[in-house]
Amino acid sequence: MINITFYFAVSNINLIFDHHLERMATEKKEPKNIMTTQTKLSTKSVLFYRAHQIAKTTKVNLSIALKKAWAVLKLANQMKNEVVEFMFKKVDGSIRFAKGTLNVLIDSKGNRPFNTGVQTYYDVEAQGYRCFKIENLIY
Repeated sequence: MINITFYFAVSNINLIFDHHLERMATEKKEPKNIMTTQTKLSTKSVLFYRAHQIAKTTKVNLSIALKKAWAVLKLANQMKNEVVEFMFKKVDGSIRFAKGTLNVLIDSKGNRPFNTGVQTYYDVEAQGYRCFKIENLIY
């Protein structure tokens, strides 16, 4: 009696497992991307996430990192509505003055994963997409 019950339990588990594998194969799952989850996050969550990232990469305290993250967030909100002039330090150490916006109907080259360590914008003068590290914003 025990052997028969064990056989049915194992065969049921195999059927459930096979069904699960078939369902996983037919479902088209997109890779998990921070961009899809960030649209659901609150502004406060994004602010603290970026502040923590700035504090970790630049070794500054959280107070300074929060100020920098808040400046990046305000800049991004301004760029959604208008062309904004700002400046940031480039990777090579030089300072770049830029005019950028996020209010553009131009298609990008493809679907890249969202990087929270940089702020992407459309450069009006260069007529193309550019980005800068969020900890390098001078404003």
